[in-house]
Amino acid sequence: MSYQFNRWIITLGAQVRSLHENMSCKELEKVKREAETSETELQQLYAYAELHHIDLIEYYHPFAEIEKHLLLINEYLHCG
Repeated sequence: MSYQFNRWIITLGAQVRSLHENMSCKELEKVKREAETSETELQQLYAYAELHHIDLIEYYHPFAEIEKHLLLINEYLHCG
């Protein structure tokens, strides 16, 4: 698939993983804003894949990791 799409997934994955690993050191509002931005970007990735007929099966693991980290961040926000 396209270099741009691959870079986008890698970059978003790294951002979300970093946010998850460092969220306890940040203010809750900042974590919330960054999580919302990441969720929006993830939806844009899905829309891009649909528009360009990209088979997401080969990207299952990176997308699953992103979704997992976002879920854990949201659980943290709702318990914090």
